Order: sequence, then structure tokens, then C-alpha cells
Amino acid sequence: MKKLFFHIAVATVLLATGILCGCDKKSQQYPVTVTVLTYSEYMDPEMLTDFQMKSGYKLQLVEYEAQDEMIVKLQAAMEKQYDVIIASDVMIQQMIHLGLIKPIDMDKIPNKVNIADQFKNPVYDPNNMYTLPYQWGTTGILYRDTTLNPSGVSYNTLFNPMQIKGKFCLLDESRSMLSIAMQAKGINANSFRPEDIDKAVEWINEIKRDPNFAGSISISGYHIREAGSTASQEIAFTIADGIAYVEAAIKAGLDVDAFAGRLSFFWNAHNNVLEEVAKFRASRRVWAKVMKERFGAKKAKSMMLRVHTQTAGSMLTAQQPNNNIVRVALQTAAAVMGGTQSLHTNSKDEALALPTTESVTIALRTQQIVAYESGLADTVDPLGGSYYVEALTDKIEAEAWEYIQKIDEIGGAPEAIAKGYIQKEIQDSAYKWQMDIEKGDRIIVGVNKFQQEEEPPTNLLRVDGSVGKLQADKIAALKARRDNAKVEETLAALEKACAGDDNLMPFILDAVRAYATEGEICGVMRKVFGEYKANITL
Repeated sequence: MKKLFFHIAVATVLLATGILCGCDKKSQQYPVTVTVLTYSEYMDPEMLTDFQMKSGYKLQLVEYEAQDEMIVKLQAAMEKQYDVIIASDVMIQQMIHLGLIKPIDMDKIPNKVNIADQFKNPVYDPNNMYTLPYQWGTTGILYRDTTLNPSGVSYNTLFNPMQIKGKFCLLDESRSMLSIAMQAKGINANSFRPEDIDKAVEWINEIKRDPNFAGSISISGYHIREAGSTASQEIAFTIADGIAYVEAAIKAGLDVDAFAGRLSFFWNAHNNVLEEVAKFRASRRVWAKVMKERFGAKKAKSMMLRVHTQTAGSMLTAQQPNNNIVRVALQTAAAVMGGTQSLHTNSKDEALALPTTESVTIALRTQQIVAYESGLADTVDPLGGSYYVEALTDKIEAEAWEYIQKIDEIGGAPEAIAKGYIQKEIQDSAYKWQMDIEKGDRIIVGVNKFQQEEEPPTNLLRVDGSVGKLQADKIAALKARRDNAKVEETLAALEKACAGDDNLMPFILDAVRAYATEGEICGVMRKVFGEYKANITL
């Protein structure tokens, strides 16, 4: 069982203890409204009502969906200040280091005597200087009791493919997986000892090498479409990249059916609904044919195209940003009708700034309305059989095959990129798109037609400029306490490996374990390989 601790912390900008102790509600020492930063949907509305009636203070909740979002909100807090922060134990040290919370005046907390001994003086907040325990619970492991013996279920079970008897994967969230691995190894999940962390990391890497591990490689076409490609180019160039991945794996000695099911794709969803639906349908045809006919795949899973989709950021406009809600809704509908397996919806104000909480919520609700109210997700391939969609699918598929054939003639995707072919095709497509807008042949509502006078946008999310300094200070502190001789040793080994034919990943991991920074590691690779320069030779 994974134990979760939630703490009350106080933000730097305002120290408010009114919510933390039972003081006279008439006292002018406390604010009338207490602003609380907390997890989304973690507080029962009835409890809030009861608290407000009994205390005389109004609670204003500001919610976050993930811990990283909480940190961003705190760093961006200039005029918006938080009196109380409810956060899990794993984030406390980071909050302290970044200067986002202040010590609590314990003399004003009479109930501190009720803290159980097991919650006193945690390693992440000695002497409870910054936090007080608020809530404690456990996350359980769900399992089939007909398959597994209840007495033997533990975190070790999750890392034992023979015990699980089937394909397994790990959460794509480093903090959670590291915590689980450490507990499975009998290590305190809050340990910061490098040897403890290394032991957990090495075990995770060992598990990922097991043939039953169902990890994946994501092959992205999103950035290709964002750069200005057509729908046909997006799937053609991305599938050409996928072909290169498969060829490399086979060259390394892997059987195609042993890894092909782990490959996934990442598509963009544009505004033209029917074209996008046809693009999704065509991409599945092309990939299935590639895997079956070119690589001889036998398993049905090897020929399936798994795809994640994100709505098109390049289609959002700074003009009349509320129109972007409609655009994202149409893009969402297109992706769902096209058969995406997962979806990310952009927020209405992303052409202007990082999205606000309100904008993110609207984007989330867009997905939920399409999923639960529209009926579009109730059937597979809802537009299959439509004359227009079928004809458009055939057209996009044919265009994609033409591009793939051309790339094959050049020598494959890496060579086509090296010679600038793919870049030139995208550039030409992007230029034509922009010229169509400039001429008025392509209408963008609010941009080249249906314009209106607008007031400057307000309530945009602004990140405090001090965040950069805080990060610089954090890096400086790291460099001061690490073993810099070890860092130089690992970076030198990495540089030597870059100059040869060795697999670079072990050398990169060695550098990371020595606490080399990302910039230092990239600097070594930049020194050997140079920097990318646009190259069009065709």
C-alpha cells in the first residue's frame, strides 16, 4: 500500500492562520475570505458549507489537477495570493526550496499537540516548520483474487512479469514509479540518498528489458502538421519515420512481432472535420499495409495503428480567442470520429499565453461533452460508408503512398531529412497556406474576415520573472554540493562515446546519476555532433 500524506502549507505572500486554529471569528487578525489552493474535487461541498457556517470565514477554493500545475500557480502568483495550500508530501521540499511557502507560527496552532508521533518531524519538513498533516490515506492495488493470492500481493507483484502472467507497463510518471520501486525494494519512498534512488532506477530499467514489458515508442507527426504540412504529408512523413524505427529494430536483431505492438503515433487534429476523419482512416490503412507487406508482421496487434491526438495549436487565433472554443470542439469531434485512442484538447487562450485554469477547464469540458453527450464515441468509424469520406480517404492514402515511395527512393526518412526533402515539402505547403490566407482564398474567421475591434486581452496567465532566478539558484546550489570531479568524468566518457559507435544511453544515465545538468549533457553532445542547420539540397 502506498501511503499518501496531504499537508497544509502557507504561501509566501500571505501568512494566514485563521483556518488553522479556532480563533474568535470576530477578530480582525484574520481575513474574511481565506483562499485555499487544493486538489480538484477533494473537498466535500457539505464540509465547506459547514465550516463557513461555524467559523464565519468564507473559503475561496482554487483547484489544480496535478502537483506540477500547483507549483506553476504558486510561481505565477503575483496579485493572486493563497492563504493555505493543500499539497502532498512529495512536493513539500520543492516548495520550500523555491521559497513558495513560509514557516508556520506554531504558537498560534493549539491543536498541534494532537499530531500523532508518526507524522511528526518528517524527512521532507523537519520539526514541521512549514506544514501540518491534514489528511492521511492509502492507495490500494486492485487485482483478481482468482488469479493472485491476496496474502502475496505487494508492490513486488507489479514488478514481477512471471507473477502477473501477461503484458505489463509502467506509469509514465517518474515520481510515482520511483516511489513504488523504492517501496518494493524496502526503501523509504522519501529517501534522497543517491544510492537508494540509483537502486530503484536500475531495477526499473531491468524490468523494462523484460520481453513482457509493454512499453511504447511514440512517433510524432504533430509537429510536422504544426509546421505547415498537409494532412497527407503529416501521415506520410510520420509513417516514413515509423518505417525507419522498425528497420533499426530489425537490424538490431529484434523480431517484428515482438516490438511492433509497442509503437504508437501522435496526430494533429485540424479544423477541416471530414478531411481529418479521412486522414485518420487512411493512416490505419497505410500502416497496416506497411507492417504486413513490407515487414511480414503476423500478429494483428503489430498491424494496428495506435494513435494519440492533440488539437491544432497552429489553428488557434489571438484575434477573438473565444472562437477557439468552437475550433477545438470541431477538432475534438474530428479526432473522435477518426478513431483516436486518446486526446489532448488545447485551451482557447494558448495563442496569447499559458492557459488559465478557466481555459483549461473549458478544454476539458469540451472533451467530456463530446464523449458523454454527442454520441460520436458510441460506434467505431461512424462516417464509414459516406461517399465523400470514403473518396477522401482513398485520395489521402494515395498521396501518402506517393510521398513514402519518394522517400524510399531517396534512401529512407533519415536520408530524406538529411537532404532537406521533407523540410522543403513542409515549407512549400506552409507558404501556400499563408498565401491563401493573404489572398483571401482561405478564410480564417476573425483574422482575414469578420474582424472586429477588440480590447486588449485581460486575465492572462503571467509567470513571475523571478522563476528564472529561482531555477538558476537551484542549479547553482546543486553544482556546489555534487561531486564535480565525478561529473567531469562522466561527461568525458559521454563525449568519447559520442565520437564512436557506442549506445549513448548508458553514458547519459551515468552523467545523470552524477547530477550533471541537462545543459551540460546537451553541451557535450552539441560539441561532438554540432547543431542542426537547415539543409535543402534537392
